[in-house]
Amino acid sequence: MDRSEQLTRKALKTIPQGTYRYADCLDNDGIELDKPVRIEVAATIEGGTAHCDFESTGPQTKGPFNAVPSGSQAAAYFAVRSLTDPSIPTNGGCFRPVTLRLPEGTLVNPEESAPVNSRTATIKRIASCIVGALKEAPPARVPADASSSSLVLMFGGKQDDGYAFRGRRVQCRRQRRWPTARWRRCHRDKRQQLHEPAGGGPGVGGTGTGPPHGPARRFGRPRPVPRRPGLRAGVRVLNR
Repeated sequence: MDRSEQLTRKALKTIPQGTYRYADCLDNDGIELDKPVRIEVAATIEGGTAHCDFESTGPQTKGPFNAVPSGSQAAAYFAVRSLTDPSIPTNGGCFRPVTLRLPEGTLVNPEESAPVNSRTATIKRIASCIVGALKEAPPARVPADASSSSLVLMFGGKQDDGYAFRGRRVQCRRQRRWPTARWRRCHRDKRQQLHEPAGGGPGVGGTGTGPPHGPARRFGRPRPVPRRPGLRAGVRVLNR
């Protein structure tokens, strides 16, 4: 770890010394929908150290997007590792030169009882802010912007014949990934369910007249996948 610390400090000394600022916002906290949540960092590089000050970050939220201190620290450590030599062994020594100021009662260090269940979105945005602040220092070494957020859409329901299905899809900004084999077995069936023209009815606001993707693609009737050790039963869709 001492070796990793030495190499990290050496790498930080190659970054022009100074304080760099960056700000971004979450759209809202899920409760106060018209109120953006501000994340601002002042990143100071000096003498082989990196200090991240979140004094100007907004207060903790009513919604579950508050990040506990360990999450804010993880975001800072990620940012430093992404800007230093990737050949440095990753261990606790890499993080000794990194310090943070996390004011209590803010989004990055909420007081006890604050909801934190959706903090992942905030942690991703914190990391992007730190990297964004330092892009003015060594622009050739700053990676491209990350997704900053991931949206998980859960599917579930029953067919007309009573057959139950479930699954999920993870959609990241600027990227897409399919997380599980079970989802791949299920997704065709759920596309059929969701893309049925006018399948949702008019809705309360009169806007639920079906998605704009046109007629649904028809797939075969779903059949159960035999249960195997370590794998829950899913749904397989066979073309007719």
